[in-house]
Amino acid sequence: MKVKAFEHIVIFHPAAIGDAMLATPVATILKRNFQNARITYWSHESLSPVIKDMCPAVDDFVEYRRGQNIFALTSQLKSLKPDLFIDLSNAPKGKLMAFLSGKFRLSYKKRKDGIEPIRHAADNFVDTIRPIVEVVPTQLFPTICPTEDSVRKIIDSVRPAENGRRIIAVAPGVGRLRPNRAWTPDGFCELIELINSRDAYAVALIGGSEEVAIATELQNRCSEIPLINLCGTLTLAQTASFLKGCSAVVSADTGPAHIAVAVGTPVVGLYGPTALTRSGPYGYLDFAVDKRDECKCQYKKHCTLTDENSAGVCMSRITATMVYEQLKRILSNPRIAT
Repeated sequence: MKVKAFEHIVIFHPAAIGDAMLATPVATILKRNFQNARITYWSHESLSPVIKDMCPAVDDFVEYRRGQNIFALTSQLKSLKPDLFIDLSNAPKGKLMAFLSGKFRLSYKKRKDGIEPIRHAADNFVDTIRPIVEVVPTQLFPTICPTEDSVRKIIDSVRPAENGRRIIAVAPGVGRLRPNRAWTPDGFCELIELINSRDAYAVALIGGSEEVAIATELQNRCSEIPLINLCGTLTLAQTASFLKGCSAVVSADTGPAHIAVAVGTPVVGLYGPTALTRSGPYGYLDFAVDKRDECKCQYKKHCTLTDENSAGVCMSRITATMVYEQLKRILSNPRIAT
C-alpha cells in the first residue's frame, strides 16, 4: 500500500482501561511514522486524564458518549475531518461509521478466543496499522508518561510512614464482572507477610471502589503489618503516577496490571481463566504464575467448579510462595529492577 503523509488521524476506541492501555502503542507508533500528523483519540471521558494528558503521542481527545445512534456518531466523525480513521473498537458501529462517512479506515480484528497460536492483544492492536507504517519498534511500552513531579508527590505522600521503603503494589481484586480471575484472600495475606519480611519494601493495596471490601478484609487480617491501603482513593491519573513510582506490581488479569506495563513498571501476573500469552502483562510474561493448563473454564466469567463469586479453582492453586519467587526474580534483575 502506498502511504501518504496523513495530517489528521482519529483513533476510535471506547474501551475498558485494560484494553485501552494495551492499545496505546498504536498512537505512539503512528506518531513515530507520521510525525506531523495530529492524533485525536475518541474514547470514554474517564480515560482522558491518562490518554490525553500522559500519552505524548496524543494531541486531542474527544469524548465518546454512550447511547448515541449511528447517525450521530457518523456526523461527529465527519466533523472531525480526519484523513485516516483507525477503528480499534471491534464493533459493527465503528465499521458502519467509516462506511457512512466515506473515511479511509483501518479496523482492528480481534483474534477469537481459543484460536491457536495465540497472539498478544497488544500485538493484535498494532497489527491494525502495520499496512501503513514502516517502523514498528521491538519494545512497545512504556507509552504512558506521568511527570516526575506527579510521581514524586504521590509516592512521598504515602511513604513517610514507611520509613522510606520502596513500594510494591498489590491489586487484590478484579472487579465484579469476572470474579474467577481473582486470587484468594489467603494467598494475598501470605504474600503480604512474605514481602513485609524484606525490610526494603512496603506493600500498597491498589484498586478502585470495587476493591475496597477486599482491601479492608486484608487490612484486618494483616493488622500487624503497616499496609498502605489506596483502594478507592485514587483517580486514574493518580493511579498511573503511583504505579510508575513502585518497584513492582502483583496483579491478576485486570486494569492495574496493564496500567503498570504502560508506565513501565514490572508486573507479576496471576493467570488461569484467561490466556497469559494473549492478555498477560506485556514484556513480563516470563515472571507470571500461569495456571491456564489447569483451568476447566477458559474465558468464562465465572468458575463452574466453585461458587460463582469466588476465585476460580485454578487460581486457588496459586501459592504465595510461587508468587513471591517470581517477585524476587524481578526485584533482583538489574535490567528491570527500580
